[in-house]
Amino acid sequence: MISAEKLFYALLAVLPFLAVSPWQTIVYPPLYYGFIYFVLMAVVFGLLIFESMTGKRKLRFNFIFVLLSLFFVIYGLSLALNWKSIILDPNIIGLSGLMKPKVYNLFAYLYLLLNLLSVWLTCQIIDNVEKLKKAILIVAVSGALASFYGVATILAFMFGLIKTLVFAPHVVPRLYGTATEPQVFADLLIFIIPLSLAVLAERKGISSWLMVFISMLALVMTFSMGGWAGFAIAALLFLIFGARTIPAGFYLKGLSIVLMIVLSIFMIKTFLCPDYLFAFKSFSSKYMIWNLPKELKDYRESDPSKGKGVYNGGYAEKVDDKITRFFMAQTAVNMIKSHPMIGIGIGNYGFLYNQYRSPDSPIKNFYEKPHNIYYEVMAESGILNFAVFMFAIAAALFYAARSTFKRPDLYKLAVISGFIGLLIHGFSFGVLAHNQMFFALGLLISIGEE
Repeated sequence: MISAEKLFYALLAVLPFLAVSPWQTIVYPPLYYGFIYFVLMAVVFGLLIFESMTGKRKLRFNFIFVLLSLFFVIYGLSLALNWKSIILDPNIIGLSGLMKPKVYNLFAYLYLLLNLLSVWLTCQIIDNVEKLKKAILIVAVSGALASFYGVATILAFMFGLIKTLVFAPHVVPRLYGTATEPQVFADLLIFIIPLSLAVLAERKGISSWLMVFISMLALVMTFSMGGWAGFAIAALLFLIFGARTIPAGFYLKGLSIVLMIVLSIFMIKTFLCPDYLFAFKSFSSKYMIWNLPKELKDYRESDPSKGKGVYNGGYAEKVDDKITRFFMAQTAVNMIKSHPMIGIGIGNYGFLYNQYRSPDSPIKNFYEKPHNIYYEVMAESGILNFAVFMFAIAAALFYAARSTFKRPDLYKLAVISGFIGLLIHGFSFGVLAHNQMFFALGLLISIGEE
């Protein structure tokens, strides 16, 4: 009989392929293969319970599980108290199946439960450093394969070998990898690349170098500014706190990887896509927040009938995207002010967006999330639950850091750095909708318990 541990490793191996965007792949037909991942997770759970009942495994409990359980219960209470407010805005059209009001909310709550279950499973299986290293190696290799698929797909499209690839109207084709959005795949790589760096520092040979190179190149090609920022912080933490442990040869290998990525980008610009370097400037303008007041003034003075700015949903112009995200954040703040203690209910942000939007912002069809996990948790479940959520994360980070500094280990440091990178990305993206965030949290708790 297969053990829970072996099946869990198989689960990790398919994570970059089945669970990068399980939310999208479940909600939007016909991509229902996200269910496969959670079916496998349920089997692992069943095996764990069976092994504990037969004395083969002792289940572990941690007070952080209590905090996460409280987080889930408060989210459920918020949903129950806001149940009557879940109605279909007449301005929202085209929602069917799992996207229907109340069906969507219940599914969002179930999805949160499944992700919290992945935290618990990770903590039960990964109970020592050897298992941690094995899990990290599996995810790093699998993530590199997913990155290779993404890079190969983009290059084939640029060469004209693939004609049917569908992209959103960006300045240049952005790498989606195995996800349904570039930002989502970037979110996966924020966590995976630090793990790959730990493998690169410990292992010799070309394979570990290639893993880091292809994963970093894929991250660059997503053109996700939030993803770049999250990874930059994660890499900086890894290099600073791992300085005494990282072997000298690591820095030379790292420099060679960076130079190869720069060379690759210039080759793409020269031979395949002349606008490729311009795209970096276009996308980076989104983070020039000092220009936001003037851009808002220009937007408010524009004529919406001419399709200028955010009205036409343009994505190639990053000014539009910046203003859109400003309005999304502003709407979330209005929701928090209106329901500070219990929130508006999980999954309700999109349904109630037009009700809480500012008067000078356009009516929108449907925004699932506010592109900020901190606003998302506060708006949907209240300030109290946000405090529970942040306390659980802070506790997990504290105990993991204490364990790492007592017994320095690059693999542990990679997990901590990658998780903090995900938290940074959370300021500009809804990372709670993706399983890697919860797998990372599970590893963090495991490190703290070691």
